[in-house]
Amino acid sequence: IWAKEVSTSPPEKMPKAPPVKKEDIVARLKTFAEGCKTFGATDGLWLYEGGCWKGHSWESPAVQELNKRLSTRFSDICLFYGNIIDYWRVILGCFAAFLIVWDFPFLAAFSIVLSHVLDAIDGPVARAYGHCSVFGSGIDWFADVQAQIVAALWWSALDPSVIPWICIATTIELGVCVFDFAETATGRYPKLAPSQTNPLLKILEWATPSQSYSFLGWFIWIAYPIWVCAFCLDLSWPVRSAFSGFILFLLKWGLFIPSVLYIWNEAAHGAVVWASWAEPGRKKEGSADDEPAVCEPDGRFDYHGMLPKDERTVLEEVLHSVDDTPSWAERLLGKEVFWVNLMQRISETEVQKMEGVSPAHSMALERIADRLCKQHYPGVEKLRLDGYGFIVNPPDSTTQKWHIDYNEDTSSLMIPMTEVNPENMTQYVAVPPTDRAVVLDAVKKGKESYDAIDLPALLELVPSLTVCQALGVPYSIFKMGFGTIHRGVGNRTGKARVVFWVAVARNDAPIIREPNYIDFKKEA
Repeated sequence: IWAKEVSTSPPEKMPKAPPVKKEDIVARLKTFAEGCKTFGATDGLWLYEGGCWKGHSWESPAVQELNKRLSTRFSDICLFYGNIIDYWRVILGCFAAFLIVWDFPFLAAFSIVLSHVLDAIDGPVARAYGHCSVFGSGIDWFADVQAQIVAALWWSALDPSVIPWICIATTIELGVCVFDFAETATGRYPKLAPSQTNPLLKILEWATPSQSYSFLGWFIWIAYPIWVCAFCLDLSWPVRSAFSGFILFLLKWGLFIPSVLYIWNEAAHGAVVWASWAEPGRKKEGSADDEPAVCEPDGRFDYHGMLPKDERTVLEEVLHSVDDTPSWAERLLGKEVFWVNLMQRISETEVQKMEGVSPAHSMALERIADRLCKQHYPGVEKLRLDGYGFIVNPPDSTTQKWHIDYNEDTSSLMIPMTEVNPENMTQYVAVPPTDRAVVLDAVKKGKESYDAIDLPALLELVPSLTVCQALGVPYSIFKMGFGTIHRGVGNRTGKARVVFWVAVARNDAPIIREPNYIDFKKEA
């Protein structure tokens, strides 16, 4: 049951009803209505389900599905088989440290080597069961480095003369770990060529051709921890048989070259990771490049794919909670394009959200907006989410004047929720890139106004302008570039056209506050 006037009183104060019976539905509705009158109507929602009242934190199935898709929590992946293997590897590393202190060198060495052996299993297991995750990559690297640090500290304590060499080897391993994981987490992992022309990287061609271990790669990978543990055992296990001493001698000197090859391979891999490093561009403060990007090929609409189905359902649920309010109906009769600010920024650190949207839906909207910004504005410096909501073009509306939203550093994502066609969808002016600077400069100097742009006047400055229109099926994602000249056309379809919008700004653009045309609090 969805009601506009509902109570936020504690559940224990709400009138209790008997188990649901078909003939009792009407009486129950009356009881619910009386409860609303008794405790006062506010902007909350209480749901009667399973014989009890549930609070306004209730989430619709669409919100639940959205939360599952947009975020993977630790509870979702903690029991992945590959991750469980790595948990045991971490335990083995800690256990080895205790065994060293308790003077059980052979068991300590066995634990360290076993941790490395399990490292060869976790990845294939994760891929076989579809359990690959960024967290899994992180815990894998963590277990690798932990085992190596335990072995390095052990050897350094037994023979301080090796500390410089152990430091170099461990530094290489830690550096590769940190930056390799960073590229894995950001999806920018470098691709290794099958052959290497640089002689310093030749080891990669031998050990890890095409990013897969060869026999040599597997051998040097397991040889290094065995070699380190062999030296540690030789120094901490003075009383042993001649045969044991001979085995340790073979391991120490027989695995020396493979261990050097392993360190070489790690250093070469780190060099490739660092050489292929890429991140959003940075500009020096005070340089000419810091000027607003008036010459960029913005000022147009571009199609950016479709909104996921679970996010569509969330938008529909929020829309249905506002589209039958008196203010909505009043604005439709005004026959002018209007908007509903579900969220708007009021300062650099504060935002204002419209009252009346349930907390669960409000959080879901915020997640949707954040995801859209990250996906469709990659690399934009000083990007700021300024607001989101609905833009409504009522039937028989008047055509807007050509305008730019606030300034040339403002852009929006526009997602039509209803059918759009040439008789109701936004038009925009495609300015040739070579003339864009002239047009924006004219606007900034006051020859035109951001809110009312005279195209014939602009044609006195540039030879041509092209009027275009963005059309697509419902829930298409259109990106209106920064500083786009556009207008809402008069709606002649007989039905209201609704668009969900997300507004962003760049380069510390001024924050513009807009009124909320739908005020839930007053209507309650």
